[in-house]
Amino acid sequence: MKQSYREGVGNMHYYQIVGIRSKQQREHLESALAPYLPEGATLAANYLAVKDGVELDPVIGILAFEQLTLKPLNEAEVKQLYQAHSEDEALALSEEYDGDHAHEAEHQMGAVFGLNAAFTLLELVTGYLFKSTAVLSDAIHDSGDVLSIAIAWILEKLSNKPADDHYSYGYQRFSLLGALITSIFLLIGSLVIIVSAIPKLIHPEPVNTTGVLWLAIFALAINGGAAYILRRGRSANQRLLSIHLMEDVLGWVAILLMTIILRFTTWTFLDPLLSMGIAGWIIYETFPEFQKILAVFLQGTPKEVDLPCVREDILKIPEVAGISHLHVWSTDGHYHMGTVTVMTTADTVHEQTAIKQKIRERVAQCHLVHMTIDVVYVPSDYLYQHNH
Repeated sequence: MKQSYREGVGNMHYYQIVGIRSKQQREHLESALAPYLPEGATLAANYLAVKDGVELDPVIGILAFEQLTLKPLNEAEVKQLYQAHSEDEALALSEEYDGDHAHEAEHQMGAVFGLNAAFTLLELVTGYLFKSTAVLSDAIHDSGDVLSIAIAWILEKLSNKPADDHYSYGYQRFSLLGALITSIFLLIGSLVIIVSAIPKLIHPEPVNTTGVLWLAIFALAINGGAAYILRRGRSANQRLLSIHLMEDVLGWVAILLMTIILRFTTWTFLDPLLSMGIAGWIIYETFPEFQKILAVFLQGTPKEVDLPCVREDILKIPEVAGISHLHVWSTDGHYHMGTVTVMTTADTVHEQTAIKQKIRERVAQCHLVHMTIDVVYVPSDYLYQHNH
């Protein structure tokens, strides 16, 4: 795929193999396809270029067996591919698969755990010495963070295990479980902060502004570093922790401004008021994430998937006479899958295989990468009598 767009398009057809999750899976697929890749077909990473007239039935069969989809690229997508990627760059894209970031995520979360544990201990000591409700409330909240990060870290490691007889779909949801636990800790911790700050708002206590000022500066450095480490987190686990760490940074910016104000005023009510504001902001940001994660656990239809549209697209295939038991769910919030039973009058294996490929192509456009299709043959004369 090192040609220019005009040179390369010609009589070629281009496809993307949808559903590859790791470099190891791609390498396994390349080995499996090698003996069956016809002359005139070129495989580069998860892209396939095929000359006009070349049959891909063996390739499609292997991909279907591996629960992968061969998705045709439209003209705009082909043009973008040529503009953005040489063959080497296309191969480099394989490094962007979610499964290849597993160990990186573990190291990142381990570093964040160490930073938060050390800083939380410092907050508890300094908050008590400086008599700051905002600092102590943040320490309580960060204590929950440390525990949830530790749990999330362990579950993130488990999520990287390959599928086995105990978890045939794999362990990806362990990462999601970590995110669910983190969100619950954040929500409960924030409510505790609000309740504990109300009496302090009515009867505010003096704050050691000098001590809190230096603590805020140090906190910004620690939390800013932790937020930077997780800035590109891909899993719900990392994303939720990243959002919260950014909220911590903003919270400490607010505390820093408060200490400056208190050096020139006696508005000590700002301290509990600020802690309530930070807690409210955490709830505001966390609750939507909690709802998303809970929906995945309850096997709700992913928001990215328009189920009526999927049903309509499948029924538009001429050979499909009807569908039933269309179910769609997500393993981890990113990898969506589904099942469907299709009624057809096609009575040969070849025709039924072609129908399945058409269905996979349609649903791939709707963010479904793993589709199990059950085909039920119904004679055309029976179907005619039934409809009349």
